[in-house]
Amino acid sequence: MGYGNGDVEVYNVETGEQLSIIQNVCKNLPVTSIRYLYGSGGFFATGPKVCGEGIDKSGHFLITASWFVKDALQLWDTRSRKLLSTLNCRTVEESEFLYCGQFYTHDKVICGGSGVRNAKLVDTVENKVVDEVMTNLKVMQCMTLSRAKKMCVTAGLGDHATCAQFT
Repeated sequence: MGYGNGDVEVYNVETGEQLSIIQNVCKNLPVTSIRYLYGSGGFFATGPKVCGEGIDKSGHFLITASWFVKDALQLWDTRSRKLLSTLNCRTVEESEFLYCGQFYTHDKVICGGSGVRNAKLVDTVENKVVDEVMTNLKVMQCMTLSRAKKMCVTAGLGDHATCAQFT
């Protein structure tokens, strides 16, 4: 993907073959993330202000968490290459500006950033925040998940990391 392309592209890492493309996610923005997704047979080169922790895949679904004031969390179908929904990740009137977005389960996503500073658990079916963990971070820049123990560790601008457990 080049500057101004605005597409999300999936490649087979071993053969270099393009497997899928979701066009016109956002135009005239540079590539800000390249991420290998295990089990996908490829990697995603992403544009529209998606940071390294802001893209994840579960089955044929793709989640993007972008650094936008609103409509930053989006769910995509990689088979049809279409946007399925823009997800609500706010519990109060706040800007979003997401740095992180990962699948927690097949129908739930965890996100956070510099607008949404706490770790939010968003139900993709109900399109609402169903749980929230206070991180006490100025900016939530990264996270890692332990799905088996339902734990999430977040870090960012602040002097600590937060270990969160969701219901």
